[in-house]
Amino acid sequence: SIFDQNLFEKYILYAKMSITDITLSEEARLILRDFYVNLTKKLRRRGIKIITEKHLQTLEKLTKASARARLSNIATSDDAKIAISIFEEYLKLL
Repeated sequence: SIFDQNLFEKYILYAKMSITDITLSEEARLILRDFYVNLTKKLRRRGIKIITEKHLQTLEKLTKASARARLSNIATSDDAKIAISIFEEYLKLL
């Protein structure tokens, strides 16, 4: 197998232990905020209110998880875009 599960587990453990204080870049913060605001407006026009402040917090956590996977203390716009893609897939399930 090309995938070494033991090495992957060590990588995850290392990332969890060494990358602890992750900061959202200003650009990442703006991307998440704009996505959240636009999605909320779009859904309200349709009479749907399923997006809450908790969802924005989830987007921030996903963004930080992406940065941690890169072993970075700074979450970038690319991390925010990855988080949004994951969140959009989640919304399709609703």
